[in-house]
Amino acid sequence: MVRLDRRAVPAPDSDADSLGPVAGIGEEEAHLVGVVRWAAKIKGEDLRLSTTLARPLAREVGCSVRLFGCRHGTPFAEMPKLHIEIGELRHKTYDGDREVAFGGIEVHRSSRDIQIRVPLTTLRQPQWVLAAVQVHEGPVPLEWPLWRVLEIGDATIPGS
Repeated sequence: MVRLDRRAVPAPDSDADSLGPVAGIGEEEAHLVGVVRWAAKIKGEDLRLSTTLARPLAREVGCSVRLFGCRHGTPFAEMPKLHIEIGELRHKTYDGDREVAFGGIEVHRSSRDIQIRVPLTTLRQPQWVLAAVQVHEGPVPLEWPLWRVLEIGDATIPGS
């Protein structure tokens, strides 16, 4: 069983499409801020995020997803701190403030919806992930990020 924010969710081999909303806001606020809803799930060896925005991304308006892997026995400083910066047409991936190759990360966007697939190996098989989604206009955030702890469980590195 995988746990997410202290709520039981289906195991990774489940056929369920979603672990449910991780964060959400009311309809009134949705017209003012960028992230209406986001959800997370484990599918196979991947962390999958689904985000719905109030409006589609534009030239100056982007979305940032931050994923910080954590694992018992490994110093936090040694774990990846991914920042996926999503623009209207393309995206960039950073580890800390250093741009890195995509490492199997996939981003799909259509209108207001963004789907992200991150292999757990890219996050170094974390037991939990600190995660946040935020919309910004240039360097100015349009809302405060809502950080969540995604409990992955005792992930093991294949072949070890």
